[in-house]
Amino acid sequence: MNNTCIDGTFSEHSMELTLKHSLEYNPDTLQYLRKIYNLDSQERIDEAIDILVKWIQKQEHFVKKEYCKHSLERCLLSSKGSIERLKEKLDKVATFKTLLPNYYEPLDVRSSKILKTIYCSLIPKMTKDHDRVFIARVVGDDFPNPFDVYKYSLMICEFAHAYDYSHKKVGIFDTRDCNVVELVKVINLVDFRQIISIIVEGYKFRIKGIHFVTTSKAMDAIITVFRQVLSSKLRQRIYVHNTAEGLYDHLPREILPKDFGGDEKPMKELSDDLMDLLASEEFTKYFNECRLAKTNEDFRSVDKFNDQCLSMAGSFRKLNVD
Repeated sequence: MNNTCIDGTFSEHSMELTLKHSLEYNPDTLQYLRKIYNLDSQERIDEAIDILVKWIQKQEHFVKKEYCKHSLERCLLSSKGSIERLKEKLDKVATFKTLLPNYYEPLDVRSSKILKTIYCSLIPKMTKDHDRVFIARVVGDDFPNPFDVYKYSLMICEFAHAYDYSHKKVGIFDTRDCNVVELVKVINLVDFRQIISIIVEGYKFRIKGIHFVTTSKAMDAIITVFRQVLSSKLRQRIYVHNTAEGLYDHLPREILPKDFGGDEKPMKELSDDLMDLLASEEFTKYFNECRLAKTNEDFRSVDKFNDQCLSMAGSFRKLNVD
């Protein structure tokens, strides 16, 4: 399998991304994912997507009713092949876009000061288990308000929905080359908790592990917030390493960037590559369309989920993860 889109039909009203990107897949990734979720025939996939499309059309509170069918298949696979799980994901992401719209406001990624201190990338090569690695490497001593990082993270989430076939996600956060004390000072805990909720509870990426590479005790404050917010199952998947060598027990060394002792391009180059994609005119148009996939709460028949989301700034409920 190469890094092109699979064959299929798109809604004529839903934008298809055709960006040239560097994400790679194992030769059997698509077949593997379809098989383990009992979607190994095109007939079963088409049937599932048709059910989803009809369900979306019936949701009176959905503002946007057209979704890219390729994106729906990717989301279905990341939802363990469960139509009901994907329905919940689509509803929650749309609701977050309505209740927390500031996280989805347009972002000029090239002029953002904070993004010059954080290198972010989805690593091109997968693990043998078909997992995708995301790395954020923080550098420097002076940090402006980090809210642009949260907005950029959601742009990456939408990009992953549009392009990535993977089994699970692995997150690496490297603070070896930054002043962690100064970083912690600028983090607003409410904002920090909300962005974790949107990514984990909304997009429902299946997370295999969260790795912190740090030599600073000040990182304990950030890691503690992660542990408080996430479910007990996901808390057990948090790892802390003093050096990059600690990652080698969990990930193939060769797929990691040179900064981590691997064979891949350095993080700065990988980060620039991703930023070029997300700053492109095509992705900007695509993301603006994604932002329209909101809800109109006046038409929602059940308000229970709405109440749960509105309570995030107060008592923050635990996040459930596979």
